[in-house]
Order: sequence, then structure tokens, then C-alpha cells
Amino acid sequence: MVKGPYSHGKTKAEVAGELRVYLVRISRRRNRFRCAEQRYLQEVRRHVVDAVVSGIGVEEVATAAGYTPKTVARWVAKRSGEARGIPIERAQERLARIRDRRRRMSQTELKISARARSSVRRSIEVGLSAQEFSDITGYTSKTVDRWFESSRQALEQAARQREVAQARRGKRRRPPQHLSPDERAEWLAQRERRRAAVMQKNGFRVKPVRSLAAVQGVGEVAQQPRAPWKKTSKPGRKRKRK
Repeated sequence: MVKGPYSHGKTKAEVAGELRVYLVRISRRRNRFRCAEQRYLQEVRRHVVDAVVSGIGVEEVATAAGYTPKTVARWVAKRSGEARGIPIERAQERLARIRDRRRRMSQTELKISARARSSVRRSIEVGLSAQEFSDITGYTSKTVDRWFESSRQALEQAARQREVAQARRGKRRRPPQHLSPDERAEWLAQRERRRAAVMQKNGFRVKPVRSLAAVQGVGEVAQQPRAPWKKTSKPGRKRKRK
């Protein structure tokens, strides 16, 4: 079974099928967004060239519209013959709307990308390959490989943290009460060895045990009890006799 939201009682194949449908929906939304962006770009080019022809400088137009001066200069070189002059105030309003629309489109693209990236971890859990993920969503293999590598590292880190937490919790476990003293000592020694192996494997330093009796909790006491604490009086000034 696959652990995750909406996957209780389902097999990996069933969850993988649902995930593929979800990725197809992401791909369709991304394609619709990109087609709308391409259609709008034709209008943007015309408005940018009109603004330059109206008397606004290339640098100012590029800053107002959110494009580079090199891009604006290339558009002007190709479309200057088709441009028509308009009032400067109207051209500036158009450039401001272009910049706002471009900012909103960038945010929408980031949301679509975030939805796709949030599905990478589940794809790894159900066995979906990076190449299939790339083919379905339309993102490049380089981008998808980077997402998969990052998610694998996060999953490995989470597994290490769970393993270390279990080892630390196991240190506080008490041995069963029915064990004999020798069996209890062996149980405690095995628990300490397992905990030390897990901690060393995950790069933690293991504090050496001072004595076997301290680990076993039976047999001869490793350290003698301390002497009772005595309060020492501080020397003070002697009182004079009358």
C-alpha cells in the first residue's frame, strides 16, 4: 500500500493511475496558459513598437513593459513600418497594463509549476520514472531530474530522522520483566549495540559506555556511592569576650 492522502486501501497501480490523470490535467492547463501567452505576445509587440514610434525611448519602454532593451529594439526593427503613432499618455497606460499582465502571468506559471513539483514525491513512492513524468507534463528532462533528485534527498533525510528517532526511543525501553538476570543483561547489551550501529550509520557520535555493569544494570556496581554531603562552615570573625 502507498501511504498518502486519498490513497487508503489502494494499491500502487491504482494510485499511479490517479497520479497520471492528475499530471495530464496539469499538462493541459500549462498548454492552455502558454497558448494564451503566445496570443497575447502578438498584441504586446504591437503596443511596444507603437510606444517607441510615439516618441518614448527604447530604454524607458523596456523598463515600463518589463522586457529587456535588446528585445524591444529587435521588435522595433521588425515592425517599425507597421507602427502608428499614438498619444504618449495612452502609450504609457498600455505599457503599465502590459507589465501588470506579465506579472500575473508569471505568478500563474509559478502556481502550475508548484503543483507539478508537489507531485514528484508521490511519483517516486508509486514508482513513476522521471522520464514518464517529463513526457506527461511537458517539462524538460533536466528540470524533472532536478526535482526528482531533490525529492529523493528529502525522502532519504526523513528516513534517517525516523531511524534515529526510533533508536533514541528504544534507549528508553525497559526489558521484559520475565527475563532472568543473565537474559536481561544480554537484552540490554543487544539494545545498546543496535542503537550504537544506527547512530554511527547516520553520522552521530556514540558516547562510550563506562562499564558493562552500567549497560546491564546487574551484577557488581560500577561506581561506589558518593559520601554524604556535608555543609562546611566558613571561618568568621571571632567574638570578643567581655
